[in-house]
Amino acid sequence: MGNCTLNVSISNPTGVTSEVSNIVITFFIALFMLVGVTGNILTMVTIGTSKSLHSVSNLVIFSLCVSDLTSAVICSPLWLYRRTWGFETWKMGSFMCKFYWISDFATSYVTSLHIVSFAALRYIAVKRPFCVTSISKRRVLAAIVVFWV
Repeated sequence: MGNCTLNVSISNPTGVTSEVSNIVITFFIALFMLVGVTGNILTMVTIGTSKSLHSVSNLVIFSLCVSDLTSAVICSPLWLYRRTWGFETWKMGSFMCKFYWISDFATSYVTSLHIVSFAALRYIAVKRPFCVTSISKRRVLAAIVVFWV
């Protein structure tokens, strides 16, 4: 298998990030992870447990929460490792390197598709307000499956 290093020119003359910047970056990424995990789990539980919230838009929001939660739990810690302690060389093995990039790109792609679907739903709601209520949950679930595949 190929080498999984990142060739980037760094303006820092020493070629490494400072310990202070690593601590600041770690603090903020940990804070974002905590808020992301908490917020997405609360949203998923709220939508999942309340039958009245099982609308077309909320199905898309639920799936978006799954994507964001995956990103927060998997991608953020690996990004933090790569940015702070593993920037020069990846020491977690080829599989984890590929897993990081695949999960990062996949969650970004799925999130983008969800945002496009929100834009399409809003466009339909504005352009044809009575048609938006005729969009079935089955169609939305099929679209969500396509997003994830």
